[in-house]
Amino acid sequence: MKLFINSVKFSIPFMFPDPEDLRREIQDRISLVIQESSEFNSKHGKADLAFIIVLDKKTEDLEVKGPTADKELVDYAIWLPYKKIKLSENYRIAYLNYLKSGILKVLAKYDFELGHVKEVFSLIEQKEKENAAREDPL
Repeated sequence: MKLFINSVKFSIPFMFPDPEDLRREIQDRISLVIQESSEFNSKHGKADLAFIIVLDKKTEDLEVKGPTADKELVDYAIWLPYKKIKLSENYRIAYLNYLKSGILKVLAKYDFELGHVKEVFSLIEQKEKENAAREDPL
């Protein structure tokens, strides 16, 4: 099983840059540590798993929708609350935490081993906090 994280881009002006690098890092790191799930395999065979990230101004709270599935791909849409992320102290960390909640919710549904995945998110969050501290030393 391969894991993909993609984003839907709307043509609306956002107040912060798209954290594409975060999604790419999460995808790469989780792909290295995720172990197969017999629950997922029994329902979807050898299909790959994809997360489609949607950042929308109308979404008030995290929403996970799906799956849409065929023989090759199972995908879930993770709707992130734009306004809450925009108003947070650090949009990258807020984005990361909402994304983490959505991804973990789906992985837990299929009884994936979550320990290493949670470690990936913790590592990335720590790195983001260190980067933020360097940029804003006050």
